[in-house]
Amino acid sequence: MPHGRRVHVPGRGEWPLDWLRSGTRMARVRRRVCPSRAESLHDVDRLAQMVRRMGTSEGIPLSGANLRPMTPKLPDPLVRLAGHLAQEPLTDVRDWAKPAGVLGTLTVHAGRAEVLVVVRPDTLRLHAGQPAFPGGSFEPADGNLWETALREAREEVGIRPDDVVRLGALPPVHISVSGFTIRPWLAWAPRRPALTPDPAEVVATFWAELDELRTVHRRVPRESGGVRFITPEFPVRGVVIWGATGRMLEYLLDWLSPGDQTELERGAPWTSS
Repeated sequence: MPHGRRVHVPGRGEWPLDWLRSGTRMARVRRRVCPSRAESLHDVDRLAQMVRRMGTSEGIPLSGANLRPMTPKLPDPLVRLAGHLAQEPLTDVRDWAKPAGVLGTLTVHAGRAEVLVVVRPDTLRLHAGQPAFPGGSFEPADGNLWETALREAREEVGIRPDDVVRLGALPPVHISVSGFTIRPWLAWAPRRPALTPDPAEVVATFWAELDELRTVHRRVPRESGGVRFITPEFPVRGVVIWGATGRMLEYLLDWLSPGDQTELERGAPWTSS
């Protein structure tokens, strides 16, 4: 391999930057770094695009198929969170009858960690009036469920792929009423993205502070379709987040510890330079 500036791949040594720039080499990188799982391919492609665009990218860490920090300045709590997320096995979407992907966008604003929530219109056939993460059903053109989540987030609220850094996947959540199996993705936004909600899909958006979510979290019995079950609930901003999105929030609050949340809120801001 040629010498020069290098990108560190934990557990796999140093990869010369000039070597990574070559499109003919990227297939070999993909085979070595990325397992043969449909949901995993996007990040390696994004690495190639980023290396070509930035021209200098020392210290870009890569773990398995999950592109984690795009710069060494990604906060340490998010590196640890991404490490937890990297342990989640990714499933070929063909194994699910009705796959879907959603995007949980995490940021820090005014010293508070928060996550984006949208509220669906009452006119929708499914999940009418419910708070949720942006997202929707898989389409063949997506290629994988990360791309599904990105596409839907852009269509519904105007979040662009360049606004966020992928952290990883939460466990899938199955909705018995609609038959969908949802892959939730967590992404880090260095700053609040400018939102442009589509009124056909979203009637309101708000940023839910993690501290408030931890405070109001409760588990209650509910009934749907004649079936009784226990569900998490988060009453915030005049709505109640429950069901599938409630379970996703529970995963997030479990895996981002209060200590890491505090460190994230007090730490230096993330920058791309």
